[in-house]
Amino acid sequence: MILLLIVFVQLLCTVQCVTNSTPGTPRNPEYHLAHHLINPMEEEKNIDWSNWKRHGYLTEKEFNTIKKEYEELFNFYDIETEKMSLLEIGSGHGRLTLIYEKLFKKILAIDSEKSLIDLFNKKIKEENLIKIKTKTVKFEKFKSKKKFDLIIFSQSFLWMDNKEECLSKVKDLLNFKSDLLNFKSDLKSDIYIENKKSNGYLLVVEPYFMTKFHKKFKLNHKRMIDSLNTLITSKHFELIHFHTKGKNCSRTYYLLQ
Repeated sequence: MILLLIVFVQLLCTVQCVTNSTPGTPRNPEYHLAHHLINPMEEEKNIDWSNWKRHGYLTEKEFNTIKKEYEELFNFYDIETEKMSLLEIGSGHGRLTLIYEKLFKKILAIDSEKSLIDLFNKKIKEENLIKIKTKTVKFEKFKSKKKFDLIIFSQSFLWMDNKEECLSKVKDLLNFKSDLLNFKSDLKSDIYIENKKSNGYLLVVEPYFMTKFHKKFKLNHKRMIDSLNTLITSKHFELIHFHTKGKNCSRTYYLLQ
């Protein structure tokens, strides 16, 4: 039922995107960029991700709009991000990280494209963004002894090769809390059993524009469907929230725990 509901909502958004398009109307900048960045007949290894910097930083209006979307989502589930550490996967040059910097206590932003991280490091230094640390690494090769309270895939989950294995790794990187369950016994003292429960969240943000009915995005549409199937059927997480936001439903949010 959840899968059918999500597919139905996405189809409605696709229809909305098509009906709202008129000749001469400027395209969604994310959609326009994808024409320059992604050839759906290519494999991921052939995509020049350094071109992502063409996607400039958000305007003040865009920044505040998207920031509000995150705040509404986190507030609805009483997620106190100001006390939490964040691992962002696929940060690029920090387009969305700058929003997260306003919401989280501390951030580690990783991306596989060195030129994008170098550009972001320059901005971090210029604006003295002391809460943000960066690292150039593919998530598949990322290792950390530290745990995180929340992990975000910033439009990067669909590019993961083995998505279920990826979710398993995410689970290992999230913080846990332990509750002591008290059981009365015939012994002189009570028995306490540790109940280890996940205290962290996974948020997957996908670029919904790739599901448009366009041959340019045929392969990437398949990637999006693979993402959806993996998130819903995962043995590591439970999907607790889904919605699309933005002009022409350009962003899709999946919150899991």
